[in-house]
Amino acid sequence: MAMTKDYVSPFSWAGIKRNPTVVPVIGCILVGCTLATSYTIRLATKNPDVTWNPKKKPHPQNDYEHRNYKLRNVEPFDVTKYEHPRPRY
Repeated sequence: MAMTKDYVSPFSWAGIKRNPTVVPVIGCILVGCTLATSYTIRLATKNPDVTWNPKKKPHPQNDYEHRNYKLRNVEPFDVTKYEHPRPRY
């Protein structure tokens, strides 16, 4: 497709003025990029499997080994005596 001299990109200010129906598309793209970026940053900072200082904390996943989670138990259950079925690292 050959571009003519009067071609205006729909993503420029002149193109938005010419065709305002592009605004919701640009808004959806911006919201999607913002959510994807914020989720990636959250995963990099809050995930227990990620460590930013491997010398100080080589196995951060072991921090959750003896954590007492608030679950509804039908029978009394002692968390301190429970042996986790996961492998030791």
